[in-house]
Amino acid sequence: AIPAAGINPSNIGFFTPRQALTAYEVGFKQQVSDKLNYSIAVYTMDWENQTFFDLSPTFVAVYLPGDSRTKGVDFEAQLKPTDWFELGTALTYSDVEFTDFGGTGSIAAAVLAPGLAPGVGIDSKGKRPRYIPEWTGSLSGKVELGKLIGYEPGAFVRLDALYQGSFFIDNFEFQKVEGYWKLNARAGVNVNDMFAIELYGNNLTN
Repeated sequence: AIPAAGINPSNIGFFTPRQALTAYEVGFKQQVSDKLNYSIAVYTMDWENQTFFDLSPTFVAVYLPGDSRTKGVDFEAQLKPTDWFELGTALTYSDVEFTDFGGTGSIAAAVLAPGLAPGVGIDSKGKRPRYIPEWTGSLSGKVELGKLIGYEPGAFVRLDALYQGSFFIDNFEFQKVEGYWKLNARAGVNVNDMFAIELYGNNLTN
């Protein structure tokens, strides 16, 4: 607490210790040719006192700290076989689990353990923190119509497919959101050097 704030911790209660994140990453990038490049990276993270916001069964806000460990791999690649067509892709895998977390006061805890005594939590050690999918990815393609048909000012069409893997919305692996795809599209044309028109649509498959 900032001294000038006039906060006396002994009158308020316990405070969450300061968060500490230790992370290491090693990767490799390569420009294979003027048509292909890619990168791959592996990483590990230890996150101490990661704070989660929850609502108690009486809808009072509580903030709960926990420790987690993450290991993952990131991959990206871009391919441009011609001057008018390019592809891009990305893929991420993450292995995440709590190394220490006791959940109390949340709605999920009230369902899973309705007789939970005050001050007692559900041990989530080994479980996956909420909102973090195991897999995410994307695939995009862009066609430069201007270069393809010889239209000097330029025009293009682009499609992006985005994948979000399944994830939990609580820290007890209780409520799960299934994985899904989204498809976005964008098209544009330059009328001249000073005027352009673009159209786009997001989540076209929903």
